[in-house]
Amino acid sequence: MKLNGSIQLEGDKSISIRMILFSILSGQGSKIGNIGKSRDVRSSIRCIEKLGLSYDSKTGRINKIPISASNFFDCDNSGTTARLLIGILCGLRIPFKITGDGSLTRRPMRRIIIPLQRMGIELFHTNWRLPIEVKSYKEINALRYELPVASAQLKSCIILAALGANGKSQVIEKNKSRSHTEKILKMMGANIAIDGNKINISDSKKIRPINYNIPGDISSAAFLIQMALLSRGSSIIIKNSILSKERVGFIHALKSMKANIEIKNQFIDEAKEEVGDIVVKFSKLRAVEVAQEIIPSCIDEIPVLAACATQASGQTVIRGVEELKYKESDRLELIVENLKRMKADIFTNGRDIVINGKKRLYSTTITTKNDHRIFMTFYALSMALGIKLDYDDEGSFIYSYPNFIKDIRKLEP
Repeated sequence: MKLNGSIQLEGDKSISIRMILFSILSGQGSKIGNIGKSRDVRSSIRCIEKLGLSYDSKTGRINKIPISASNFFDCDNSGTTARLLIGILCGLRIPFKITGDGSLTRRPMRRIIIPLQRMGIELFHTNWRLPIEVKSYKEINALRYELPVASAQLKSCIILAALGANGKSQVIEKNKSRSHTEKILKMMGANIAIDGNKINISDSKKIRPINYNIPGDISSAAFLIQMALLSRGSSIIIKNSILSKERVGFIHALKSMKANIEIKNQFIDEAKEEVGDIVVKFSKLRAVEVAQEIIPSCIDEIPVLAACATQASGQTVIRGVEELKYKESDRLELIVENLKRMKADIFTNGRDIVINGKKRLYSTTITTKNDHRIFMTFYALSMALGIKLDYDDEGSFIYSYPNFIKDIRKLEP
C-alpha cells in the first residue's frame, strides 16, 4: 500500500513527558501546545495530579488542584516517566513509592539507583527494579558522574536530582544522548551549563513556567518513513518534526542506504531544538554498515532500520545494539526471531545484527510481547509489502503513538 500526502504528527513523546513532569519544578502557569496523546504521556499527567497540578487539554495550561494525601505513583508502562519522576522527587526531597505495570517492573533500574545512592539518598528497591521507595531524606550530596552508557533517562534522572543537591554536580557523557532535558530546563531558568560532553548542574530555586509548542515526534515518524520507503509510488511530507541531531541517526543511516529523504524548511525553535519537514519517497535501498557510534541517536529506530534492511540489496550490518535487550522487551531477540519467522536472512551475535537483503518475506504470526515499537515496525512492513501478519497483541501502539493506524489511513491515496 503506497502513501501520499502531508501530515503533522502529535507532539514528541519525550518532550511531552518532560514538559508535564517539569511543571512539578515550576508550578502552575506553563502552556504546552501540541502535546502528545499517548498513554505514556497520560501516565505523566496522572502523576503530577498527585502533586497538586493538572493539565488542561483545551487550553494547554498547567493549573493548580488539591494535593493528594498519597505519595504512591503508578507510572504504568512508561520508563521515562518513572526514571525522571524519581529524579525530580529526590531533588525536591519528597518521599515516594513508584511502581509500574508488569512490563515496567521487569525493567532494570540499577543504573539510576547507584548514582542516587552515591548522592546520599536511601532507596528501597525490589532486586534493583520497581517498586522503588524513598521514605525520608538527609542531605543530598553533589555528584560527579560519568555515564556508563548513553542514556537520556539516566542522565535526566541525575540532573533532576542534582538540582536539589548541595553544591555543584557534573554529569559526563561518553556518547551524546538526546538533550531535551537540558534544553527545556535551561529554558525554564535552571542553573545548568553545558561544556562539551560535560553537564554542570547547581542548585536551582527559580525554575519558571514557560510556553512551548512541541514539535512532531520523530520516533513516530520513523514508521511512516519506513512504509513510504518500501511502498512503490509513495511520496509523503511529515511537517514540523523534531530533528535534533541526537534523534536523527536513523535518517542518516537510511540516506546512506540511498533512501530518498530530504529535510526542508528547517529552523531552530525557542527551546533550541531543530525542527523541519521530512520529505520521503519510495527508494531502492542498498546495504550498508551502521556504525556503533550512531546507535545512541537511533536506538529506538533500530527495528525500523532492520525492517528496511530486509529490502536492501546486499548485506547490512548494524553494530553495537546490545542495549536493545533492556527496552520494553528484549527488542534484539524480537527483531531477529520475528524476521526469521518471515524467512528473512538475519542473525545476531548478541551485539550486532546482520541482514542479507532482498529475500522474499512470508506471512506469519509476530510476537510483540506488548512492545509498541515491535508491533508498529511489523505492521508498517506488512502494509508496505502486502504481506498478511498476525500478532499476539495489536493494541500496544497506544503507549507511544495512538494515532498510528489513523495516520496511515490519512496518507492513503
